[in-house]
Amino acid sequence: MQIGGVWGQSNVSVAIRENLIGSPASVWLTGSMLIFLISGELYHRSWQRRGGPDPRLIQLGDLVSGIAAVALTVALVWLGDAAIALFAGLLLAGGKLGSAVLPTFDLPRQGLAERVFRSTVLASRVPSIIALAVTIVRGGDAPQEVILSAIIILCFFLWLWADLLLLWNGRVVLMDRNNSER
Repeated sequence: MQIGGVWGQSNVSVAIRENLIGSPASVWLTGSMLIFLISGELYHRSWQRRGGPDPRLIQLGDLVSGIAAVALTVALVWLGDAAIALFAGLLLAGGKLGSAVLPTFDLPRQGLAERVFRSTVLASRVPSIIALAVTIVRGGDAPQEVILSAIIILCFFLWLWADLLLLWNGRVVLMDRNNSER
C-alpha cells in the first residue's frame, strides 16, 4: 500500500472514496437535481388549479428551489470557474429564496420587488453557463466533466424557459392589502 504525504491519502483510500461517492461534483449535482425535481413537482401542482396557480405552492417551490440552488452552486464550483460559479449561485439562491420569502410581507411595491427577484434568477443563468463553458473549453480533467458540463448547460436552458414562465405568469400574492386575513 502506497501512503501519501502527511496530508495526502493512500491509493486505497482514494479508490474507496471514488468508488463510494464518485466525483464530488456529480454527488452535489445529483443532490441538487433531486431537490429541483421536488420543486418542479410543487410548481406543477400549483398550476393544476382551475382558478390559476396556487400561490402557496409556488412559494414553497421557490423555497425548495433556493435550497437546491445552494447544492447546485457547490457542484458548479467543483466543475467550473469557482468565482463565476459563486456569483451565479448567489444570484440564483438569492433570487429563489427572495421570491419565496417576499410574499409573506405586505409591501407597497411588492410586484416590482417580485419581478426583481425573478429577474435575478434569470440573470444567474448567464454566469452559470459561462462557468460551465469554461470547463468545456479547457477540456476538463476528464471527458466525463466535459459531458457533464454540456448536459448541465442544456438543463440551464430548460430552467431558463421555466423561469421566464414564472416571471410572466407566476405572481405570488399571499397578503392582500384590502383584506387583513390570509
